[in-house]
Amino acid sequence: AVCGRVMNKRVFGKLAFITIEDVTGTVQLQVSKSNLPAAKSEEGGGDAPEEAVEAGEDAVGSLTFAEMKKMLDMGDIVGGVGTVRKTDKGEVSVNCENFVVLTKALLPLPDKYHGLKDQEMKYRRRELDLLTGGTAGLSRRAVAARAAVMRAMRQHLWELNYLEVETPVLHKQAGGADARPFATHHNALNKSLTLRIATELHLKRLVVGGLERVYEIGKVFRNEGISTRHNPEFTSIEVYQAYVFRP
Repeated sequence: AVCGRVMNKRVFGKLAFITIEDVTGTVQLQVSKSNLPAAKSEEGGGDAPEEAVEAGEDAVGSLTFAEMKKMLDMGDIVGGVGTVRKTDKGEVSVNCENFVVLTKALLPLPDKYHGLKDQEMKYRRRELDLLTGGTAGLSRRAVAARAAVMRAMRQHLWELNYLEVETPVLHKQAGGADARPFATHHNALNKSLTLRIATELHLKRLVVGGLERVYEIGKVFRNEGISTRHNPEFTSIEVYQAYVFRP
């Protein structure tokens, strides 16, 4: 059984080849009219008997070949159950005996050959950027690289006996850096608060409290300029240790 997003569809009479993609890569589904359930009109109409459902026949509710051709669009999430085989051209495919649409795409994907070229759209609609870039796209590789870096930093600090902590995001007064904060209001307490512009002060309080090696990887918010390299909200890491002097 396989599932993924439809990235290509080719129909040749009573045979269709559908390329689907997930985070691991792409695979081709071979969908034949003879392998899928026949339409009700071809079976003489009426619902399938309850005994057949209880016996496990077509329990998932496979589409007929005609339904597949009519309703399947690029971007749909589909699932197929069948056997693995090679086509006449030697391409590994799943010869489907059961084919279902799991999630319908309501809007068409960006152009297949030109992709997503609008840089503003890439920044504002990251899901489209990730989707059109494919498994080897820059955005997906960047997400994977970031996850690897974060894991390596945490592992390194853990080996040095540092404790990762979480400190408050809402502050009574912005501190720890020289920046303009975002202001908000706590309704229940009737207090004006700011989003933190740094994690420094609360980490130092923990050191005072006896946690001699602490760090935090957390979001900070600065209500200042914006560009492709400067985001008002960003992730920072601050590390503090007691009893250490480095000239």
